[in-house]
Amino acid sequence: TGRWLRVRREVRALIAVEHRSELWVPAFQLDDVHEIRADVSAVTARLLSFGMSDWAAWDWFHAANTWLGGARPIDELETRPAAVQTAVDGLVQ
Repeated sequence: TGRWLRVRREVRALIAVEHRSELWVPAFQLDDVHEIRADVSAVTARLLSFGMSDWAAWDWFHAANTWLGGARPIDELETRPAAVQTAVDGLVQ
């Protein structure tokens, strides 16, 4: 598990945060069979490549976003993936 997690973090496919000497992997990144969701991973890679920390990226997915009319990116990702990508673009403009 440790190697799997390290590799995914190195390629920016997964957010994992340290809290009280434990490594937490936010569940929203995984599907029903505990595989990484490709839609979330694509956004995560972009956020982290812009220098955002894992904690900040986790928060970004769950915070109201003006580019999405006040909706949270995680709630819009399945139905409006292009809009979420636009919200990422707006973040770095």
